[in-house]
Amino acid sequence: MKTIQHYTCAVPVRSHRKKVFESLTKNIGAWWGTCDTNPDDEGKIFKVSFGEDSFWSFKVVKLTPFERITWQCVDSQQDHHVEGMDEEWMGTMLYWTIGNIGNKVHLTLKHEGLTPDGVCYDVCSRGWDFYIMDSLKRYLETGQGQPYVK
Repeated sequence: MKTIQHYTCAVPVRSHRKKVFESLTKNIGAWWGTCDTNPDDEGKIFKVSFGEDSFWSFKVVKLTPFERITWQCVDSQQDHHVEGMDEEWMGTMLYWTIGNIGNKVHLTLKHEGLTPDGVCYDVCSRGWDFYIMDSLKRYLETGQGQPYVK
């Protein structure tokens, strides 16, 4: 039986769990893309946009303050022009976990459904790597992320 490998990214940050949680529920625009509403309540649907031609919409499935957040992708329109990419994102689940290792906060994202055999894995995993390990980490540690700016 073949084990499915879903995209996973983990990053230690010099920050506080509350700030990490708020970066995912109130401050997405500071490190990722333009967010139309704060994803700060279960059941809420929000859209993260990258210009006029590219966006993802998610539903907040679960919020456990300062510990876990779960989103489900409910709509996708990407401008990468890769056939099947939007359909591949639909229904995927994003599991954010906030914990501690030593004196650092440890943030993990598991994007269930983003797998190496998918059409968007290369471009999407590189995007996640940048936005989490670079932009979000910088935002949490220095106050200055590198979000997409139109």
